[in-house]
Amino acid sequence: MPENTTVINKEALGPDDLAAILELNNQQQKLKSKTNHLKAYMVSVFFLLLDFSILLSISSSENEVLMTEMRQSFALS
Repeated sequence: MPENTTVINKEALGPDDLAAILELNNQQQKLKSKTNHLKAYMVSVFFLLLDFSILLSISSSENEVLMTEMRQSFALS
């Protein structure tokens, strides 16, 4: 999706206007960063839930073996 761009005549702006534009640019970059972090978090949660649902679908005896292995691997880390 293309970003909205505006051509500004910087000579017609005062120092306060330029400072406000810079602040808005900084806020926009922070928002993009937060959005990217949120997307990454949501992908992580999705795969965690997917892994959990796969574990639930495994038979109980296999599940016990996997849970024991997971506990051991967490204990080692």
